[in-house]
Amino acid sequence: MRKLILTYILLIFVLSRSSAQKALPQEYKAAIPWNKNNNEADFLLYNISLEKPHSKQLKDHNYQIIRKLKDGWCIIKYDSIEPNNSHLKNHYELPIEWKLSKQLKHIYTEKRTFSTIRISVHYLNKVLPKSIENEKFSIINDKNIVLEVTKKELKKLMLDEQIIFIDLYKTPLTETPISSSDFSVNGIFNAIELYPQVKGENVHVSIKELLFDVNDIDYASRVLLNGNEATSLDQHATAMATLIAGASNSGPKGLGLAPKTQISSSSFLQLFPDESAQFIRDQIYVQNHSYGVNVENFYGNEASAYDEQLFNLQDIVHVFSVGNRGLETPENGPYAGLTGYATISGNFKQAKNIVVVGATDAMDVISERSSKGPSFDGRIKPDVVAYAPEGTSDAAALVSGTIILLQDHYLQKFGKAPLFSLIKSSIIAGSEDVGLKGIDFLSGYGKLQSKNSLDIIAKDQFFQGSLSANEEVSHLISVPTNTSLLKVALTWLDTNSSPGSTQLLNNDLNMTLSNPANMSVNPWVLNSFAHADSLNLLAKRGVDNLNTSEFISIENPQAGVHSIRVLADAQNTNTVPYAISYFLETSELFKWEFPLENQKLATGSNSVVRWKSTINSDVGSLAYRIDGGTWIDITNTISLSESLYSWVIPAINGTVELQMTSGIENFISPPFQVSRQITPAVSYNCMDEVAISWDPVPNAISYEIKSFIEGNLQFIGNVSDPFFINQKASNNSEYFAVAPIFQNASGIVSNTININDSGVQCYYKNFFAFLNEIDVVDITLELSTLLNISEIQIVKTINDEEILISSFGSSFENLTFSLTDTFLFPGTNNYFAKIILEDGTTIETDRTQIFIPENDALLLFPNPIENGLNLNFISRGFMFQIVDLNGKVILEDVVLGIEDFIDINLSQGIYIFRILDENKKDIVAKKFIVK
Repeated sequence: MRKLILTYILLIFVLSRSSAQKALPQEYKAAIPWNKNNNEADFLLYNISLEKPHSKQLKDHNYQIIRKLKDGWCIIKYDSIEPNNSHLKNHYELPIEWKLSKQLKHIYTEKRTFSTIRISVHYLNKVLPKSIENEKFSIINDKNIVLEVTKKELKKLMLDEQIIFIDLYKTPLTETPISSSDFSVNGIFNAIELYPQVKGENVHVSIKELLFDVNDIDYASRVLLNGNEATSLDQHATAMATLIAGASNSGPKGLGLAPKTQISSSSFLQLFPDESAQFIRDQIYVQNHSYGVNVENFYGNEASAYDEQLFNLQDIVHVFSVGNRGLETPENGPYAGLTGYATISGNFKQAKNIVVVGATDAMDVISERSSKGPSFDGRIKPDVVAYAPEGTSDAAALVSGTIILLQDHYLQKFGKAPLFSLIKSSIIAGSEDVGLKGIDFLSGYGKLQSKNSLDIIAKDQFFQGSLSANEEVSHLISVPTNTSLLKVALTWLDTNSSPGSTQLLNNDLNMTLSNPANMSVNPWVLNSFAHADSLNLLAKRGVDNLNTSEFISIENPQAGVHSIRVLADAQNTNTVPYAISYFLETSELFKWEFPLENQKLATGSNSVVRWKSTINSDVGSLAYRIDGGTWIDITNTISLSESLYSWVIPAINGTVELQMTSGIENFISPPFQVSRQITPAVSYNCMDEVAISWDPVPNAISYEIKSFIEGNLQFIGNVSDPFFINQKASNNSEYFAVAPIFQNASGIVSNTININDSGVQCYYKNFFAFLNEIDVVDITLELSTLLNISEIQIVKTINDEEILISSFGSSFENLTFSLTDTFLFPGTNNYFAKIILEDGTTIETDRTQIFIPENDALLLFPNPIENGLNLNFISRGFMFQIVDLNGKVILEDVVLGIEDFIDINLSQGIYIFRILDENKKDIVAKKFIVK
């Protein structure tokens, strides 16, 4: 008993000590107790949790919170200090380096100097601090500035009371070039099929990196530049523009999610957000950011700026790739030393009011290279994952494209743009679980499913509103009896935190879900303790006080009315907009998800077949048939529960169906088309018409011809043979594509060709004539087709007189003709070919001129000549000599051809150039001058 009392007393003592004074944060161990006689301290460290409420504390004690830290610690700034106020007894003075990010602090405190360093500076008010009024700066973004400083100048900035955070300013790099796209992975094909009216026409998008190719035919007619773009072009940016907004005019790989959206560009060399007025003026609702810097585990100037913009401009969505540093080990922050965790590439991706995207492959396996969460303060990152086999750039582009469709669909329904909170909640609620069961730090809330998220908007499965401190709201949803999964996502916008803060959530909302029996469940939460075992733990239900999104899922929910309850924390300082989205997954025995009806697949491609199944048996058989023929087995041991199968399509062409067999039940897919992708070639390109040909496709009953007209690839006709002639008078387009037709449905379309880039002219590709050796001219004609040609003539003209060198009849064996001409005449010889068609039309090739000098002629140039250049000469001699004015032979050599040259390495002066015959007798001589 006595021991129990002593233990109780000791516990009270410890608790009272901990409530009176909590340990200083590790990064501020150098802080010292404040001397109340020192009135020069502008900023102090204080534990705000010692007094409640903090809103009253702010008012009564006249201070401003500059930076929130963990365990109630804050950095504060007083408007006026009363030295005798006992309230200040637990304040601490900060070391001078407190304003620096960890990276910059490391550089500053090293025992070395640097000439200049590029930094970003965050200050309290929008008025430029006096310490940088006379400095040269390159970028200003609201309360941020970027400039180059010396070490001495950096210290001056650290002493300025208006400046509260200074960081290194980095140069971004794109995450990865696009390698391939597969719209079946994330339900994009399903979305395109079910929502054909939603193409992004009412929404504009910005791509923040270097400039994309503005002349790319997949989107060229929809480019909207506003002056923010970089000056240099980049293929990565072009790939992102294609994935987001491509209209497949260039071919199947040119397809994007939003083929009618307008796209603009903004240079990522300016890492801060673009001006809000720019988004408003150009009606830009989405900006894609597929770039990153090094792993950064802190909340910096850029992160704060993005959060501030989004809270004030609530219908804009910034989408960031999470990064490709998933195999790295963070060097700083709470997760330092934990390989493969907290590897997000850039502090701007630590913002709260954005969407961050990771990557999976086609089999839903999360990429090792895809950066992982958590954020430095334990929040869920990335938010979702999407298909990107080589990196996270294209994953972000797929999410940006999906968001454009969501915004466009909402605009069409309600006549106004949706808020960020609705967009993010619909992305989360529509996602599908991959990787570890439930939410995790690898995949976030799951895999993007574009079709599911569009269903949420289409079916009005969402609620919106705003909440102030201590307010509560409830929303009701009806769950049908055949529901296998209920998913509910809450998202809200939070005010920005000060750069350098480690406690970020300023306004907290908490959600619970009650079923018809009035049993409540909390959202899923993760263990963010800095240890691999903790970070790998499966999600549990609990109260989430970290994230600005909360997620609840229930398998096989009870049918009836469920109640969603949202409560705003009593300590919230703002009224915050929120949205709740929910998704109901219906129990179905078996449902094909890919390929869908009339989908186009390529022969020989590796395609992932997808389905949803609630069949009790886990094993099935998969087969295919072509054009309604017999079934051909693919595999007899397929796992139904995995919901996907990688199928290498054999060399087949036609309309195909798949059949899944389980027990005695057969499930046949919608018909889709498989074909070899045609490679069209230009047969001839004449003034009035162009002919295109290709190898025939087995089982094709005809071919569909498309041409690029008025900004889109449009159908212009059908042909039964693998050949098409376009009359330029009716269609002067340069671009053409071809697709085979099977049973009234088209197969995969060819890549689009540009007839003027093919190298083909009117019935021929090339005509060459050149001097091979003395008195011999080599002639080559390369035809592009033999179609309708009756005769080929090789001709030359001398003084306007035509001389037939050779002719070829109609029994041609190949497209190339080669011959020589040894009967050369002095003067200009013009060589060309005549292509005579069966109808008598004669087509002449370009002409090649070859000058043949007289036997005693000599052309010498340039003259005068500078030493070190080539002296060119044309003659019909056997040997040449260079002789000085005293008659001394300086150089003698054999003439290699009628046209020849030598390197001049002579002193200044006048020289004689002589041409000799086989007997070394002079034929001709000329003077030349060396300068």
